[in-house]
Amino acid sequence: MATLAAYLSVEALRERYVSSSIAREARHFHTILLLAKGYSVGEVVAMTSFGRRWIEQLAARYSAEGPETLGSRLN
Repeated sequence: MATLAAYLSVEALRERYVSSSIAREARHFHTILLLAKGYSVGEVVAMTSFGRRWIEQLAARYSAEGPETLGSRLN
């Protein structure tokens, strides 16, 4: 299981996921939401079709820089 900084609650992550009108941002929030709900990286890989390394990098970026970085980069 990926360790995430507690910037947003699971409910706040879900709200950001469902309310986003930007596809990249929504997918990033969905990925972090799944990790925050306790799914393992392997399970999130299967649910999202994203690569393990990319999910680990996204989680690390979220934990280091916060939710405002989701959707803001090309990866």
